[in-house]
Amino acid sequence: MFWPIIISMQRLKVSILYILKAIGLFKLSEYYSRKFSTVLCYHGISTDDENKFLPANYISFDAFKEQIETLLKNGYQFIDLDDLRQKMKSNSLSNKEIVLTIDDGFKSIFDQMIPYLEEKKIKSTLYVTTKESINKDSIFRLLCNYIFWKSSKHSLEINNETIFIKNNKSSWDYILKSEENLSFKEREILLHEIANKLEVNISNELKKSFQLINYDDLKNLDLKYVDIQLHTHSHDMTMEQTDLKKDIEKNIELLKDIGSSPLVHFCYPSGFFKNSDLPMLKSLNIKTATTCEQGMVSSFTNPLLIPRLIINSNTPQIVFEAELNGLMELIRKLKRA
Repeated sequence: MFWPIIISMQRLKVSILYILKAIGLFKLSEYYSRKFSTVLCYHGISTDDENKFLPANYISFDAFKEQIETLLKNGYQFIDLDDLRQKMKSNSLSNKEIVLTIDDGFKSIFDQMIPYLEEKKIKSTLYVTTKESINKDSIFRLLCNYIFWKSSKHSLEINNETIFIKNNKSSWDYILKSEENLSFKEREILLHEIANKLEVNISNELKKSFQLINYDDLKNLDLKYVDIQLHTHSHDMTMEQTDLKKDIEKNIELLKDIGSSPLVHFCYPSGFFKNSDLPMLKSLNIKTATTCEQGMVSSFTNPLLIPRLIINSNTPQIVFEAELNGLMELIRKLKRA
């Protein structure tokens, strides 16, 4: 019902941006943002249609490659988070400098994305959450949701229970109950049973989009251009602060022998944070923390609340350009004012 309205609004936005570019406003906004930098945020590379299932989490490799080539062609330089932090402190940021971050560590990024970035000699930061990496299984809630989305059926009959898979509450209640009551191995078996009943083919290639790189493979990565950093152990920022601190310490403990640089950069899982957690992060010697808030970085940005540009396959090229040159940031500031 609302999709035609949303699509029409997106088209209107794109048309307006083309007009603003034609009259020179992109150049003016580039001057305005000359002392800002951008942190890009990517998640997984789509192996099939995952980018249609969760556009905010998956991007096709072709779309990713096009965005990187646009940046290189237009003279953007890639820096790391240590460089960004120093430039924030010295008020020497530039809108021609980009930090590239990747959240979670899905297996699908290691077939094309990481090799491509290495080929281009582009630095990236990989925020790794470790709990699922140790267990080496699919992330149940993600893959189960994908199967429900992909199936042409509307209900699932399993274990004397009827699940209405197109109903968010019914399907989500079932997923949460399964996560609470089943072991990792039992969940993996259940996923195959669900896929068979719903007639959804789950190939090994597709499963890479719903699995994190396992701990052993992580240790064997060539880390010349990839900086491994922190993303909690359990991918959960909602727990009590004492437990959260232990969870992050577990993340540190498991990653400390993998990367080649100190573990001082952190990413809030799902972008969730509480201001009361910031002193705790400082006590763990964390120097920067990135959010999922859309925005650019200035010298006035709190280094523990760094905004990013969230990228996906649905981001039109003209919107991508408008984000990079600061026009979208200016519009956001005007809206807030």
